[in-house]
Amino acid sequence: MALALNQLQKAPEKAEKKTRKHTEVPDEERCMARTWGNGGLPIQCRKKRCGDGDYCTQHTKKAAETEEPMKYTPDGKHFGLFCGRWDQELPFKDSEGRMVIAWKTPDVQKAIAEMRTAGTFKWHPYCPEGKAANGDKKPKVKKPKVPKVKAVKEPKSSKPSKRTKNAYMFYLEENRDDIKELLESEADEGQKITGADVAKKAGEMWNSIKDTADAEPYKQKAKEAKDNLLASQESTAPVLTVTEFPVAVPVPDAKPVAKPVANPVAKSVAKPVAKPVAKPVAKPVAKPVAKPASLDTVSTPDLLASLEVHEQQSTVEDEGSESGAESTDVQEMTFNGVTYYFDADSNVYNTESELVGILKNGEIEFTEE
Repeated sequence: MALALNQLQKAPEKAEKKTRKHTEVPDEERCMARTWGNGGLPIQCRKKRCGDGDYCTQHTKKAAETEEPMKYTPDGKHFGLFCGRWDQELPFKDSEGRMVIAWKTPDVQKAIAEMRTAGTFKWHPYCPEGKAANGDKKPKVKKPKVPKVKAVKEPKSSKPSKRTKNAYMFYLEENRDDIKELLESEADEGQKITGADVAKKAGEMWNSIKDTADAEPYKQKAKEAKDNLLASQESTAPVLTVTEFPVAVPVPDAKPVAKPVANPVAKSVAKPVAKPVAKPVAKPVAKPVAKPASLDTVSTPDLLASLEVHEQQSTVEDEGSESGAESTDVQEMTFNGVTYYFDADSNVYNTESELVGILKNGEIEFTEE
């Protein structure tokens, strides 16, 4: 909980959303083109005029095409200075009297009403309303949002518990209710008895009897729990097998035999000289290599027996370490809103004195049954 609070305190504050600010241009320097404003009202372009002309850079290019408003290209795109000049009358129809822009001004709305009454109202086929009326414009359909599917993490492989209850925990489990009633009878009015108080009192009572015969039943229960755990671990332990592999015997490479060289014969000697005969060279015989004794001399039963002896020795060491003084320092803790108890060996128990896990780094690692 403390770690989460520290992270929240260190979390950087969200930066304020920046809004784009338009540079105010004096009226005498503003572009003379008319544009579409918020709410369907006409406004004057906010940009500065380009050089000695009447328009900004963008509208200068449009005006070069044509300054006549309400014009479309053959493929239905705006052409020229579409909304006209700011200092001229507000256009809303084309040259054939077809409605192009239904401005939200009183004069235009009144003219539209008169046209509808007279039956002469007609949308231009290239304006958005005209496309919708003719069925050329497809209605906007919002795609349904696909909910994000969170990846399911694979559960961690559960390891069997290597610890069991000690004699003290068996004693606390059996006498918890009696000890709590005793403390409540001795407590002042309105005083609340916590689990830590019960565990502390139980530790004092256990220390007084742990070396007597009264503690033997609980020690016996602890021993039986330990033996059962070892038996279950032995039954699930993997079987170790030894596989024998053939050992390859290296064969030394045979040395090349030099061919005999005939003695040179002098030209002045007429008699032939006999060539020396090369003696046969015995081939080296490869000596057998002895197999390593680690695989030949140690059989599988002997190896398993040695492993079993080692495991029994480790078991005896564990029992010897637990046969000493029992830990009685039990403290109360709250984890995820639930009360638990842990001893000096980091064993964690619930309020029913059942071993539920191990305390590691301030968190409980629960043992899955």
